[in-house]
Amino acid sequence: MSRQWKMIDLDTGEVKGDFYPDLQIVRSKKQDEAFKRKLQRQQEGRQHEFTFSDMENMKEVVSMLDEKTCGYLLYLQCFVNYENVLVKGQDKTPMAKKDIQETLGLGKSAFAEFFKKVTEANVVLQNEDGIFSINSRYHFKGATQNERVVKSFTSKVKELYGKVNAKDLGFVYLLLPYVHYETNILCSNPFERNVEKIEPLSQLELSEIVGSDDRTTYRKIKKLQFDQMFVLAEVRCGKEKHYKLNPFVFFRKDGYPDASLRADFLVKRKK
Repeated sequence: MSRQWKMIDLDTGEVKGDFYPDLQIVRSKKQDEAFKRKLQRQQEGRQHEFTFSDMENMKEVVSMLDEKTCGYLLYLQCFVNYENVLVKGQDKTPMAKKDIQETLGLGKSAFAEFFKKVTEANVVLQNEDGIFSINSRYHFKGATQNERVVKSFTSKVKELYGKVNAKDLGFVYLLLPYVHYETNILCSNPFERNVEKIEPLSQLELSEIVGSDDRTTYRKIKKLQFDQMFVLAEVRCGKEKHYKLNPFVFFRKDGYPDASLRADFLVKRKK
């Protein structure tokens, strides 16, 4: 049985309530504020969790899988742990096949089609112990010395998955190998360090990469939005224009993008 104490105001002698020392703790106001700041940092840390995609190797995935399947994959890879195992819930238990289906929100036939494609392509692997993982050749979580990778902030990708369809998310997946390190500009030479030598991709070139017509590409650039921001920004400099991928979803540099970068991606609401 837990001990029960009475809390008494020493100035008035008034009983303020009960205190159970075996079940409760006492913190000063300063300690309480420090604890709240710690919780906030932990929450922000979860918001900034990310996975890596190998920009060169993922072109193999694009050659094997259709646009919609790539969209499902981009979402699914958000759920890997540091061993690249697909996990669920706060306790991070390995996913069963049924869990993968529920995570993607697919019906039986649609999931069977997806699962067949990704396992035959060796993008999703079933280990000897029956545990499922994502092939780390393409997507992984954890430290790397490889600079030819792009980060996906998992909370943002998950948010995007809830707002667009899988084919639209696959459209973005196809563009990830072209993100420039310093600028997030979509270009033909994403590993070029000299910003002045960047070769931005035109709308026509983007269309060729994703295999769609110009009008469809333009529509998707304008359509893909989340949290009052565009996923892709069209940036004009005089007569020239280029396209940038939102760094708050996909980013190549260390750390987290500066808040000032939001300006290019804000959705301008009509007054």
